[in-house]
This record gives sequence, structure tokens and C-alpha cells, in this order.
Amino acid sequence: MPRESAMRATLEELGQGHLFAQWSKDGGSDAKANEARFFEQIEALDASYPGGLKAYVANARQLLADSKSGVNPLEGWTPKVPTGTSLRFGSEEYLEHEQVGIEELDGCSFVLVAGGLGERLGFSGIKVALPYQISTGDCYLQLYIRSILALQRRAAEATLALALALALTLTLTLTLTLALALAVTLALALALALTHTLALALALALTLTPALALVLKP
Repeated sequence: MPRESAMRATLEELGQGHLFAQWSKDGGSDAKANEARFFEQIEALDASYPGGLKAYVANARQLLADSKSGVNPLEGWTPKVPTGTSLRFGSEEYLEHEQVGIEELDGCSFVLVAGGLGERLGFSGIKVALPYQISTGDCYLQLYIRSILALQRRAAEATLALALALALTLTLTLTLTLALALAVTLALALALALTHTLALALALALTLTPALALVLKP
């Protein structure tokens, strides 16, 4: 395909031809599907990075060159301790701030920076795969996931409670509106009935007037 060919030419131009070293021209349907997914990801990366893949590779090479030559990317910056509040776990102030955060949970996302391998700790896997306690052997990643899921459930419960309260308010509003409409309808019906009664009474009076005049005539 022209688009995939152009993307492959761009990667090879950027010195990334090794990505295609193990590709087979006679690959089956699975291989073709994998290749299609690969180019979809490359296209997404090219569109998401300012300047595309060419700018990404150029910046990466420049950063590596600066690192090799000892260039300090923070030259001219002065470190300082940021202002803020130190909260003691479980304190009243801590709980107040926690409640503020809980109220915003339904609009939060969690990003876990996994870090590198635990080689300095004598562990060959990623650091978050280390056990955080020895009684069950559960790793830090499991702890993080359980904590996030618990927060998710709490946010869902709060959102559900708010939705139920809004639904109840809406139901009451509709009920009052219908009751008011019914009352107005009854008032109009009563007014029409009264008008009809008055009209009948007037008609009867007009009918009886000549008869009464004849009876009372000397």
C-alpha cells in the first residue's frame, strides 16, 4: 500500500531499517495482520509527536549527543523546595484533603510509571513485580491495582448516589408539575360546569318570564 510504503521509507531513512530485518515477503495472513497493526501504531506515533517521527529521532539523537558530551540540560535553573502543606496521615487536615480528592475521583486517571528492572536489588524483573509483603507474596503492582479499583468503586458509589438524588429530584418535580396541571384542569372543568349551569339558569329565566307575565296579568 502506498501509505505503508511511504512510512517504511521514512523509517529506513531515519536509520530504523532493522525493524524490518525479520519480515518475510511470503508471510501468511497472521503476518500481514501484524504488519498492518505495526504501521497503524507507527502512523499514530507520527501524528501524535510534534514534528512527527523525524523530529522525535532528531531530538533523541541530540539528547544522546548532549548526554555523551556532558551538556547539562538544566543549566541556568535553580532548584528550590516548592511551597505546600505537609500532611500527617490520619490527621483531621489529612482527612479533609482526602475528602476533597474523593469528590473528584470520577474525573481522575491514574498513570503508573513502572520504572526499570530491579537489578540493584538482586531482582531480574521489573521493580513493581517485587513482593511488598511476604505473607502472601503479592507484588506492588497488585497492591496498586487493588487500590485503584477500590477508588474506582468508591467513585462509582458516589456517582450513583448523586444520580439517584438527581433522579429523585426530577421525579418529585414531575409529580408536582402533574399535580399542578391536574389542579388547573379540574379548576377549568369546574369553571366550565359553573358557566354551563349559569347559562341554563339564564335560559330558564328567560323562558319563564313571559309565562309569569301572562299569569300575573290582571
